[in-house]
Formats: sequence, structure tokens, C-alpha cells
Amino acid sequence: MIINRPLVLDACCLINIHASGRMSEILEALPVQIHVAETVREQELRQLQKLDALNPVGERFSNLLDRNVIWVADFENEAEQIAFLNYAAAIGDDGEAASFAIAEARAFAVATDDKKARRFATSELPDLHLFYTLDLVEHWMSVRTPSLDEVRQVLYSIRDHGSYFPGPSHPLRAWWDAHL
Repeated sequence: MIINRPLVLDACCLINIHASGRMSEILEALPVQIHVAETVREQELRQLQKLDALNPVGERFSNLLDRNVIWVADFENEAEQIAFLNYAAAIGDDGEAASFAIAEARAFAVATDDKKARRFATSELPDLHLFYTLDLVEHWMSVRTPSLDEVRQVLYSIRDHGSYFPGPSHPLRAWWDAHL
């Protein structure tokens, strides 16, 4: 996996990484700027505050914003707003639509686990680079070399607190199974 452009986390991926209890470590291991659409931040703020308890003191979502580990991206122009409206109508979710509109306009990548959103992006936005939550966790593992127990705990936390489980056709399902 090569991430070589700024990355926008959609709501499900942001929640999963936050639920890991290692949000700061995982995001800081990435070699690019991490963004969250303002639409996602607004919609998920309550859920993110609940998940803050899983992360060490000082590693809360708001702390990562203050330290510029995560940047909030809002629409910069009318073209991004129009793309957002069109994508929201097609996908049915404002968070993914905002993430895609911002990423497409700025040549960023997107991390999302949502199947419908991924199908839409693959079909309608073929130049958009897509990543999964597990791509980010696998990258953290390769860069930071945590113990297998630490990796296992991160995956259990994502599963239990993020309510995430990769489907049978997920490209990293065998990796997930091997580490749990």
C-alpha cells in the first residue's frame, strides 16, 4: 500500500481508527496529511467524544485537531459544493459525499469502508485513490512494529467499539483473521 497524497477519512474510517485506542499512533505513522470533512466532524462529534475514552489522555480527537495531526477540510468553492450535492444524491450519505467531493477536487485520497460509497467511487470517480481502515492499521503495524498482542488489541477494539468486521471478500480479510 502506497499512500502518497493527503488522505480524507470518511466517518466510518474515522470512527474505526478512533475506536482502535491508538488513533494518534496510526495517523502519525502515515506519511501524508490527514483530513476530515467538516460535514463528517459535525455529524460524528458525539460519537467521537464517546470514543475519546479509548485513547490516552492528550490523544483525544480535539487534541489531534489542535496538534494538526488531523486537519478539518471544508468546501473551498462552488464546484466542491455542487459535487457534494451530486454525490450525496447518488450515495445517500453526506459524510462520504463530502469526503469524495473534497478529495476529488484536491487530488487527495479517501479512506472508507462503506461498500456502497466504494462502488460509487470506483464507477464514477476512477482517479480517486481509495483505502480501507485496515490499510491504515497494516501500515501502522509495518512502520511502528507493535507486538502481536498490541495489534490484536487494536483489531479487537476496532471490532468491538467501532462495530467493524471485514466481509469475506475484503482484500485484507485473511490478514485480519491471521491477527485475531
